[in-house]
Amino acid sequence: MQDDYGGSWEAALASRSRAPSVSMNTFVNDQILVYTARMLAATSGGRVYNSSDVHRTLVAPSPSIDLKKAASRIVHALKRHPAVVPAGAVGGHWCCKAAPKARSSTTSSVASQPLSSVTSVVVQKCVAQYEEQFKPAVLDITGAGGYVNEDSIRSQVQAMAPLAPADAVVDAILVALGRDPRLQQQVIAGKVTIVASPRVEEPEELPADAAMAAQLSALLLPQVLASVLDDKPFYVSRLRTVLSPMASGATHTDALVVAVVNVLRRDARLQYVDSLPGTEPFFTKPMASIPAPRLPMASTPPRVTPGAPRSATPNNTSGLTDANLATAIEAYAQAMERWLQTHDEGCGHAVVYSWKLQLPFVLPRAVVKSHVMPALVQDPRFRHRPSFLSNVCFGRRSSSGDATASVHNIVDQVAPYYLTAMLSTTKKGKAFTEADILGQLRVPSHVSTKAVVAGIVDTLKLHPDVTSSVVGGRVSFQALRQPKTPAPTDMALEPYVAAHASEYVDAILEWVASDNAFYTSYIRGQVRPTLPDDVDLDAVVAAIVQSLRRHPQLTYSDADPTRPCFVRAGGTPPAMPSPKANDTWKSPSSATSFRTTFFLDNRAGLERQLHRISAIRNRQDNIIALTIRVGRYIEGNAGLIADLLAMEDKNILFLGEPGCGKTTIVREVSRQLATKYNVCIVDTSNEIAGDGDIPHPCVGLARRMMVPSLNDQAAVMVECVQNHTPEVMVIDEIGRPNEVEAARTCKQRGVRIVASAHGDLRKLLKNKPLRGLVGGVESVTVGDALAKEKQKKDDNGPLRKLLAQRGGEPIFEVIVELRRGQYNAWRIVTDAASAVDAILAGEAYEAQVRTRALYGGVGFGYGVMNDAFF
Repeated sequence: MQDDYGGSWEAALASRSRAPSVSMNTFVNDQILVYTARMLAATSGGRVYNSSDVHRTLVAPSPSIDLKKAASRIVHALKRHPAVVPAGAVGGHWCCKAAPKARSSTTSSVASQPLSSVTSVVVQKCVAQYEEQFKPAVLDITGAGGYVNEDSIRSQVQAMAPLAPADAVVDAILVALGRDPRLQQQVIAGKVTIVASPRVEEPEELPADAAMAAQLSALLLPQVLASVLDDKPFYVSRLRTVLSPMASGATHTDALVVAVVNVLRRDARLQYVDSLPGTEPFFTKPMASIPAPRLPMASTPPRVTPGAPRSATPNNTSGLTDANLATAIEAYAQAMERWLQTHDEGCGHAVVYSWKLQLPFVLPRAVVKSHVMPALVQDPRFRHRPSFLSNVCFGRRSSSGDATASVHNIVDQVAPYYLTAMLSTTKKGKAFTEADILGQLRVPSHVSTKAVVAGIVDTLKLHPDVTSSVVGGRVSFQALRQPKTPAPTDMALEPYVAAHASEYVDAILEWVASDNAFYTSYIRGQVRPTLPDDVDLDAVVAAIVQSLRRHPQLTYSDADPTRPCFVRAGGTPPAMPSPKANDTWKSPSSATSFRTTFFLDNRAGLERQLHRISAIRNRQDNIIALTIRVGRYIEGNAGLIADLLAMEDKNILFLGEPGCGKTTIVREVSRQLATKYNVCIVDTSNEIAGDGDIPHPCVGLARRMMVPSLNDQAAVMVECVQNHTPEVMVIDEIGRPNEVEAARTCKQRGVRIVASAHGDLRKLLKNKPLRGLVGGVESVTVGDALAKEKQKKDDNGPLRKLLAQRGGEPIFEVIVELRRGQYNAWRIVTDAASAVDAILAGEAYEAQVRTRALYGGVGFGYGVMNDAFF
């Protein structure tokens, strides 16, 4: 065994998730299977297997595992295998060779299984582990129209289980993914590729097979349960989308959907709803039936008193008495009726959990979800429906019944909710965009989402207190500085407004007399505890502010829309420049003389900060201008190349134009590698680890070597290797020929290199001083036969006998190309030598495009696809 694998796939995927810790017995049993396969593979070829392979390559999944003890147990199990016999000891380690053919074997233990059986167990474990780690990401990628090919799967397998037989595991994973009805295999560019299953035309109706329906129901049940447990209805149309590719001439799609629905309806964890007019059938969580006697609805009760005791119910698992539970349900029902008087068709579910009704007992939030909400669903005073938003919806019951799902009806039902959300967002100085609409909208499959969004946007544009603009191709709403609509005049709010306005006048006048600002947020904080939960706090605060604006001794300022305030009449709002504060520095040099020092490269930094200051000088060497670049640190930013970082033999070069994020990524790469290896940073101008003797915490345990000047960087690189024994060297901005030769020297001495440079791969080959980073270019003279063959490939172009070819092995095997502004899409060349050969031959080269897909701004996914660049 000549391979040397170090590290574990857990460290490679640290930016995604941590694997659960395993016990010593489980770890040893798994590794016995792996090393038995390695031993039999070696001895079957007539070689001698040395048990030092176990001690050399074994990696613990957690610090709690004693590697020495685990290795001893593994070697002890290998010694008992009947397919090998001892072959002495080398270096104090037990050796073995293949046993004679006549020797019999038994299968009494895992260690005595034949090679095919052991490999099969290892492959099965790897397939199960892959489906747990990567299959959700594969479904996300294919569901969004992307695809994953076998090269991507192989890279993930090598990072996940470097000791496993990669070919067998990849083949088994492709077979397992092909069984999923949501996926299918295609051959693209000669490689097996996983894509989403397409929708097919529905054949004529035929009876569905019961066994097939039961099998499909078992596969779909986890997906349905996950949806309903997240309070999201699972519509039957989603079943149709999934089951359509499964239909054939013997089974009609409709019949198959009906059969699967009938099987799922037997599950006690699901409730099937098909009785709501205008709404397609769906599955949801079972809703408890809690009989609730109706109490008379109070006008504006600040406190709810216990009502009549309810009858005992077997579903009361809330921990409350039946009487208290009935009181809580009726209190929320009355609050819902009062809320719907002003919000009508608004979505009541979104606000129920924010209500804090005053009850004579403590009501946990969990009880509101498990008991109060199901009771409100069955309350005849309300109309409950699966909302076109991301939750269920309540409205007042009308004689006309529920409307059908059309663009017009959906817009009418959800527009009040979005209008409230827009005003609540814009009055805080924030923008309300189409993304906020799409994040909550849930439109049936037969209705155009684009048309619904357009209708909602047109409705919101009619409000007089907002203005709209197009930002980044999407409509954005902002609040007007002076609202056109007057303050609320609801008669029910007048007692609260009059009481608080008169109460605050004296205090505000005393406060602003000392040139202090009184922010309206203070009013909100003082009014909130005194209002009943069903009174609109925003309306009361707006009315109080409107009343105070009429006071002659106060001036209202909204120069900062996020923090409007009151100041004394004729005063200056805070954060506004004083007319006398116009002093400036005589020159930019005086702005930096007391903080930092500029070096020979005209760069300076701040102590223990990542920011960089660059100077522009005139002909007299005086500073006349400054460029300040903000340094950032984004933890987890290197997650897109976690599998490449786990490969110890891969040197990585980041290429991109200035400002594309190379240095930011290099900082995170340094931190991740420093958790396992001895990492030294050759820091040009102190950009990676910041200025000062103490490195910035963003580089973790990595050490930093400063470069006195750009001319000394190559010498510092060689000095680092000679004096500090690094396992990994991180270099920022390789840009001179002597640095290229120094990098080649460091690689030949066994040091892994991670570096950055300007440009892209094609431009790098045109840059003569730096082309050595990827092997260099040399000219060769070819014979007539080869020249004519090349001419035919070029469609009878000119005959060339002088051709360009790669001059040697690249220093960097992996190239990561970055683009300014495309921070979530990296172009990765995993084989730099092949890419350079293709470019010099005038052909396209293959690169992976790895992306971070944002879903509603709350999370991200992981995708890999192949792309060709010309």
